[in-house]
Amino acid sequence: MGDETASSLGEERELTSAIYRSSLEEIVRIFGRDFAPVLKAHQRVEALTGEKNLIGRQNLLEAFGHLGILFAEAPNLSRDDQMKQVAYLADHLRRVMMESFEQEVYVSLAAMWDQDNQRSVGRLYDAYAAPQIKKGALLQHITPDDLEERLDQIQKDVLEARKRKVADGDFSEWIAAANELEGAAEELKKLRREVGAAVDAAVANRTAKRRWLISLGVGVGLALIFNVVLKII
Repeated sequence: MGDETASSLGEERELTSAIYRSSLEEIVRIFGRDFAPVLKAHQRVEALTGEKNLIGRQNLLEAFGHLGILFAEAPNLSRDDQMKQVAYLADHLRRVMMESFEQEVYVSLAAMWDQDNQRSVGRLYDAYAAPQIKKGALLQHITPDDLEERLDQIQKDVLEARKRKVADGDFSEWIAAANELEGAAEELKKLRREVGAAVDAAVANRTAKRRWLISLGVGVGLALIFNVVLKII
């Protein structure tokens, strides 16, 4: 292990692990204060999507991998190299929180207006609900203008959250960004329900109108036939 108490900065290593005091202090801070919010965010992703948070799980594995490297290679690592492992650990924990919610936003947006699927809810809204709403029908449902405004706000929130990625090891910034991304994902989920409800109402309205026209046509036809029969009689 070499000199256990000497470094280029004159900083001591912890004798048992050979990890520099500053690295240990940072690890204690991360797991003592910041790790719980990471796990809670990971759980909220799974609650939001109803699926396993694979991105979060992979990043947790990567984070603990860097922690393992730190302890296994500590005697051979300089202080700077040890702090790099701590920084990698922190960055993967950030990704557990931020990337999972961010991906949920992007996946949901893509699914709503899937260019390869004419039955995607956004395309159905554009085809059926929006024209009826513009004509004054379905007034209780979300309008195209409201939809566009709320989508713009979601995208702005995502961009603002992404800017916080540059916060070097500042978990308070990362947690705030994760909360913003979670809020955007929740709002998009709510928006998708509202768009779906508008589509359902538009299709029902269109079907009812068609039935009325068919009934009207049948009625007129029967009346004409009845008149012809009367004349023959």
